[in-house]
Amino acid sequence: MLRKRIGRKLEYAVVAFVACTLANIAIDEACSYLVPLDIAGTVPPDPRNAFLRALITAAVQVPVTLVLGWYIAASGRGPR
Repeated sequence: MLRKRIGRKLEYAVVAFVACTLANIAIDEACSYLVPLDIAGTVPPDPRNAFLRALITAAVQVPVTLVLGWYIAASGRGPR
């Protein structure tokens, strides 16, 4: 019985990991199109542009990942 529970928890952990990874990739791709390269007001080779783009992307990715992980974990509890 314990092995069955551990296997089920591992299943949910793998599904959550894959779902969050795919969501983060999708957000990264969307932000690369939506956030301009010259966001800092300088020409594109400036490292400030890459840093600001990474900050904006991370600001979107963190809440989405937390909510998606919580939703998958909550759906794995089953009926009470």
